[in-house]
Amino acid sequence: MTCKTYNSNGVTAIVCSRGKRPIQCKCGARGSKLCDYPIGDGKTCDRPLCDRHAHAISKGVDYCQTHAKMSAGAP
Repeated sequence: MTCKTYNSNGVTAIVCSRGKRPIQCKCGARGSKLCDYPIGDGKTCDRPLCDRHAHAISKGVDYCQTHAKMSAGAP
């Protein structure tokens, strides 16, 4: 368990957690991938995706449903 101590205006708080929460897809399943669609400045969408909702564009490149439609030119 990781704990951090915060001090502000004479008040001390200790916050403990078990670590990072696993990322979740929109369906609630554990997201094992992130959307790789470029959004500018070298950044990508990074929406969490489970295997079911990831659209494989090429090897190692997955898009969310919205960006897969955009890249295919669908309305």
